Amino acid sequence: MPLAYLAAGGLVWGIAFIVAACSVWRLWPWARKLVLGAIVLYQLHIWVNHLVFDTSDYSRQVWPFHIGISVAWVAVVWGYMFLPGIRRLWERN
Repeated sequence: MPLAYLAAGGLVWGIAFIVAACSVWRLWPWARKLVLGAIVLYQLHIWVNHLVFDTSDYSRQVWPFHIGISVAWVAVVWGYMFLPGIRRLWERN
């Protein structure tokens, strides 16, 4: 995987998640949707990287484990953002 690609991806996702964290902290109206969309897009980006850059047999053998981790991340973030108390925070604004 090219180093420039890794650096650019890290920079873009770092900025996206910093913006998401600050917007959640400030309870901006669009923050919740940003977090929900960002986690899905981030996981999709990870899987594009897997599909394009995984070349060894071992890296493909661990895909089921990585699928589980991806699903768990999305489920935890979405589950947290849909908790009744969290949803009420955005309904007040």
